Amino acid sequence: MLKTAPSIHRAPPASMQFFLCLVALWDGFDLAALSQTLPDVRATFGMTIGQGGRLLALASIGTVFGYFLLRKADSLGRRPVLLLSVLGYSLASLASGAASSSSVFLAAQLVSRIFIVSALSTAALYAAEDFPRERRAQTISMLVAVAAFGGVICALLAPRMVGSRFGWRGLYYLGGSSVVLFVYGWFFLRETRHFSALETRVVPSLTSIWRAGHGRRIFLCSLLWILTYGVNQSAVAFWKEHAVADLHISQMVMGGYIAIAAFVSIPLAGIAGPVLDRIGRRRGSAIVYLLQAIGVIGSYLLPHGPMLRISLILLVSGASGALVIANTVTAESFPTEQRGNGMAWTNSLLGRIGFILSPFIVSAFAEKWGWARTVPWLALLPLCSLALIWRMVQEDKHAATELETAKQTVLEQTQAARP
Repeated sequence: MLKTAPSIHRAPPASMQFFLCLVALWDGFDLAALSQTLPDVRATFGMTIGQGGRLLALASIGTVFGYFLLRKADSLGRRPVLLLSVLGYSLASLASGAASSSSVFLAAQLVSRIFIVSALSTAALYAAEDFPRERRAQTISMLVAVAAFGGVICALLAPRMVGSRFGWRGLYYLGGSSVVLFVYGWFFLRETRHFSALETRVVPSLTSIWRAGHGRRIFLCSLLWILTYGVNQSAVAFWKEHAVADLHISQMVMGGYIAIAAFVSIPLAGIAGPVLDRIGRRRGSAIVYLLQAIGVIGSYLLPHGPMLRISLILLVSGASGALVIANTVTAESFPTEQRGNGMAWTNSLLGRIGFILSPFIVSAFAEKWGWARTVPWLALLPLCSLALIWRMVQEDKHAATELETAKQTVLEQTQAARP
């Protein structure tokens, strides 16, 4: 139950918004580092394409363990979980750069993903709880866009770092500098107003959210995350492998392709939230998912040239837009006292099935059939996500109508009972 809190909808201070943007920036940087350095990491440790795909998939298992950290946001608070996540992915990035073997590198990346997924999800909780509904998707969109900008910085710096005396390790050392955010947040970050206003807090467990009657929403949101991660994880992460093997593009040209795509996709990802708020969840999702599907197909089937650049822009911006949709819909599907646990179940636990299995399956088929004959099939997943969103939004409208009817009935009965 919430206390009466007249200040609950006031805009959060600019310093808090700035901090959340910095968290998203380095979150995106660290998450993009593995896909940007995967060919060089494979060369350093003598790994095949299939082994590289398995490394990416096994590292992604860390996102599942993020469930146990993220669900603590409902008992400990959003602030301590966010700060611990920032500290965790910073130190794990430093450990990745210092790795002496593929197994040590894998362990560091696995740990890194525990904290990366928890950081961005907790930042989304801040956006959901410190902004009114009409600005919620816009704020989450801003965080995703800033995270995409972190990927741009990573793509721009990767070729230069690889050619420096530090090699690919330098990119991870730079990612570790985000530890300064922990120090800043320790002194200046406050708890969200909604969570601070809770009189009682739900102690998270494996069954608490199911006993509260949210099972159907957990299933639907988890399926949305599985589809989202299924296409995002492989289509974006393996494009560099496709560019090297099939298009024979140099490191510098390839880095420019990715940087341009990510840079142009930032404003496109940034408007995904306002579009969802303005024209609705269903119609906005239709635009995002259709463009993403086109981007997946074009990025792996088109030859070197302008159309390939456009397709890569659609792929990257569509991936960011899909994250905005998944975060927004998930945040709106659960009440405040169960929102952290709901995000943990759907995003960090069940949803990560797609995150983990996708690289395993795609790399196995690509090793046999090639990237161009394998990855375009992933374009089916955004279309499935679109069908799911239409179903979920329709259910929400029916539930809202039933609630309004019930309120009207109670009001009429109360008026009729008056003398």
